Amino acid sequence: MSDYRDLYAHWRDSGRTPKFYLIDARGALPILLVVLHIKLWTLGLMALVVLFLIGLEYYRMPIPVFLRVVRNALVGKRKVIYL
Repeated sequence: MSDYRDLYAHWRDSGRTPKFYLIDARGALPILLVVLHIKLWTLGLMALVVLFLIGLEYYRMPIPVFLRVVRNALVGKRKVIYL
């Protein structure tokens, strides 16, 4: 018989990143685009996005962290305040 504490343990999975097999589920828009608009260029776009997301998963970098890294690379480390 399971412990009574296991009945209320489902909430701890709510903070995990949603996955669609191997890739982040937030990047599933190109897969939906291929399903709705079957063309060769959408299939190529989906393949590139899926490979990119698998690469991010390999380096254990979620999409929001990657976007912060890109923003930091574009803007730079120095913060400027205009008054």
